[in-house]
Amino acid sequence: MTQSAEPQAQGERLLSFTLFALALCGLYASSLYSYLLFHTLVEIFCIFVMLAVFLLSWNSRRLLDNHYFLFLAISFITSGALELLHTFAYKGVGIFPGYDANLPTQFWIAFRYVFSLSCLAAPLFIVRRLKVGATLLAFAVVTALLIAAIFSGNFPDCFIEGSGLTPFKVFSEYVIIVLLLAAICFLRAKRRFFDSRVLRALILSMVSAMAAEAAFTKYVSVYGPANLVGHLFLFLSAFLIYRAIVVTGIREPATLLFRSLELSQEALRNSEERLHFALQASHIGAWDLDLLEQSASRSPEHDRIFGYAEPLAQWNYDIFLDHVVPEDRPEVAEKFRLATERQADWGFECRIRRSDGELRWIWGAGRHRIDGAGSARGMTGLIQDITERKKAEEMLREAHDELEARVQERTRELQEAETMLRGINETLEQRVAERTAELLAANQRLDLLAASASRLLESDAPQLLVDALCQKVMSFLDCHAFFNFLVDEKAGRLQLNACAGIGEEEARAMQWLDYGVTVCGCAARDACRIVAEEIPDTPDPRTELVKSFGIRAYACHPLMAQGRVLGTLSFGTRSRGRFSDDDLSLMNAVADQVAIAMDRKLMEEKLRQAKQAAEAASRTKSQFLANMSHELRTPMTGVLGMLDLALQSTSDSEQTEYIETAHRSGRSLLRILNDILDLTKVEAGKFSLDDKPFSLRACVADTVDVLIPESRRKGLQLKLEVADDLPDQVLGDQFRLRQVLTNLIGNAVKFTDRGRVEVQVGRASGSSEPRPEIFFCVRDTGIGIPGDKKHLLFKSFSQVDDSHTRSYGGTGLGLAICKEIVERMGGSIGVETEEGRGSTFSFTVPLGVADDSCEKAAGAGTPARVVGPSPRNDPGDNRRLLVAEDDATIRQLLGTMLTRLQYQVEFAEDGQKAVEMWQQGAYDLILMDVQMPRLDGFQATRAIREQEQARGAGRMPIIAMTAHAMKQDEQRCIAAGMDDYISKPIDFRECIAKTKKLIEETATDR
Repeated sequence: MTQSAEPQAQGERLLSFTLFALALCGLYASSLYSYLLFHTLVEIFCIFVMLAVFLLSWNSRRLLDNHYFLFLAISFITSGALELLHTFAYKGVGIFPGYDANLPTQFWIAFRYVFSLSCLAAPLFIVRRLKVGATLLAFAVVTALLIAAIFSGNFPDCFIEGSGLTPFKVFSEYVIIVLLLAAICFLRAKRRFFDSRVLRALILSMVSAMAAEAAFTKYVSVYGPANLVGHLFLFLSAFLIYRAIVVTGIREPATLLFRSLELSQEALRNSEERLHFALQASHIGAWDLDLLEQSASRSPEHDRIFGYAEPLAQWNYDIFLDHVVPEDRPEVAEKFRLATERQADWGFECRIRRSDGELRWIWGAGRHRIDGAGSARGMTGLIQDITERKKAEEMLREAHDELEARVQERTRELQEAETMLRGINETLEQRVAERTAELLAANQRLDLLAASASRLLESDAPQLLVDALCQKVMSFLDCHAFFNFLVDEKAGRLQLNACAGIGEEEARAMQWLDYGVTVCGCAARDACRIVAEEIPDTPDPRTELVKSFGIRAYACHPLMAQGRVLGTLSFGTRSRGRFSDDDLSLMNAVADQVAIAMDRKLMEEKLRQAKQAAEAASRTKSQFLANMSHELRTPMTGVLGMLDLALQSTSDSEQTEYIETAHRSGRSLLRILNDILDLTKVEAGKFSLDDKPFSLRACVADTVDVLIPESRRKGLQLKLEVADDLPDQVLGDQFRLRQVLTNLIGNAVKFTDRGRVEVQVGRASGSSEPRPEIFFCVRDTGIGIPGDKKHLLFKSFSQVDDSHTRSYGGTGLGLAICKEIVERMGGSIGVETEEGRGSTFSFTVPLGVADDSCEKAAGAGTPARVVGPSPRNDPGDNRRLLVAEDDATIRQLLGTMLTRLQYQVEFAEDGQKAVEMWQQGAYDLILMDVQMPRLDGFQATRAIREQEQARGAGRMPIIAMTAHAMKQDEQRCIAAGMDDYISKPIDFRECIAKTKKLIEETATDR
């Protein structure tokens, strides 16, 4: 709110409060004079408010996406009849003779039931369309039935003279209070759809109504003090509804009517922010700069951007600066210097002089590569030729300036015309008949122009409205023909879009028109208006065609937008030889509006195509990251596997330490890869959760056990506390829960040099069955986080401080993924921290309580801890295995590991070879890689299954091996006929356990 608007708003609030206070005083004074007068005034005000709400909502219903107020308005206008009858039947009014105070009390209870139920149901229509006719009919029927029940004596008694309120009436008032309380809760749950002031007034109105209902449970006489207090609260409730809906709807209609549009725009802005990072993947040239040797490697496209058809033998930062034009060079160099000093990202836009001398615009960005010591070793980045984008931006700026100037010019012309007409009206009042006709004609021109502008700008196909619009212009200007030609850029000619005043055969004959032919062709060629007058008496080859139609005066206007000719619009008359200046002005204004509308439609189509291109780039980036994950996981299998073999083959303590260090580094790289893959799943919308039974205590304990060695190495105390009242067997995604705990506890251990790390698990306060919220807390005595850096914690690729990045490393993805997992599970995560004192990360997630059958399933499905493979502890009994794998390193690893376990192993380098070897040999199990030459794993598995079915042979156990690690990849393997699935890098203990399990199950089935 601006400084000038704030005092005005305070003044309006003070005025409203003063008027309300005066109204209360007046009502109280009227009650002292006549309670019946007081009661009638309050009820009439309430009925007036309901009527005002109905009129406002009903007349704006076609603009509303939020039908909350329309639903309330319909309930008010129908059930308001009950309150009106309550007012007329009140004791002392005398409209219904023969009835006592029970009748108005019955009408009151019936009305309040309808009111409270309507308030409770209205939030259902915030995002749901309302069938207006059916709703109106339903409320009318309910109201009629209630009135009939009351007058027929079928409605329960509510008041007994001399005794007071009946139990039914008192009970009903409390029920209505509960319904209104529920309506408030429901409304608060939907608060994001309302302006805060409107929401606050609605809630206070319902609270006042609840207070009124409570007061109406206490009176014995309908003229008693409790009844008075209740009606004052009722007046307050109606006044707040009036402020919330009627006043806001009139003064600030956008706040009330277009709240859903504001929410959509906010969602669109958030979507655009998420899209910004995705657009970075669509750049063209790539480069990698070595900061120590000052040399750079590039992609071929990089050098082509600088004008080199063949890549240069050498490239460095100085060569790049030599290509930057002198005017832009200092800024680019300064940005590079600052980025290098701060180890920050480098981004720039500048002009370059290509090798062929051409001046081009480029965009570039770079990111430092940091070594283990925290020093910048190099910078990797991208560049893109953005010359066309710069040209488009310049064209858009020019078009915007031109359009704004034209709008201002048109506005000024309209203002001048209005001023002129007002002056003429003041000075020439005596010439009533003549001048009135002229003024009416001028106003009709303005109305026609405004109506045409509105329809054209709102239309998705403005060219289709030209016929109807020009028919109106013809009628107004006493014209007898019009012609609308549009430019066909492919044909290089003008095509007839619409016409009137000539025969169909004549129209077909002039379907196409060349530039420079007839009046319209010349107007399109020269981009200027042509007016031909007294055509029969003025020889001109351009007017011969229209002369044959009997036209005496003809005006053709080019349709211009951003300096381009889109077509022509012309009018002709047979009754006069000239057009007035006003006639020509109106024609010109209509032509301008048509041109602007058509140009807007063309611009919208270009924006739509650009949006589709951006979405396609986002999908390409996600697929690229998934493929990179696959390509990295395969060699990681070899690296980690060879380290496992080396670890088992040496007894030298120094070599063992080296190998274990390398193995930990490989696992760290794998965790980074998994973080990137999880982020890809989130952005691609493929992030899914399981809901399976598992042991919560075992899950937490196993997670802590994994991190005990690292905490002992650092001399830290790692403590776990699990509440006794926790259910052991729960329903949820055990893997994702373990992922969050591992990340939080691992961070606590990593950033704590001395002291302790505490892990607490318990029920969240207020949680209940069947899906209680479980509270997890990880508290450490580590370095803590500065207060001004907390907002970076849960953002992707963000660390709190550069020094932490150098000391501790990390991608900046872990906490962002944790936040996504917790929120996807329906929970929330937060942090409390103090720099130098430690941090406390906590989160809550709802987990279902498993029943007995689920507990058995969880117990059966929880694998025992698998120890390292050993020929003595887990022999293969000379079982024959076929390994289908195109990677020689993985074949060597699997052969070594399985042979040590006394398995007989044979290898196939591709899917076709695997099928052939299966046909010729008797194997107990096949380990099948998914991506192989000739036949991939899916094709080979399907071929084996088809031949098994044709032969009637037993099922061969097949385990899929793939570097794709998404959930849908596992499902695809199972759907292809494979029996189990392991992801790369291969966990050999898992591989051996699944191999033995499948062989034993197959032997049992046979």
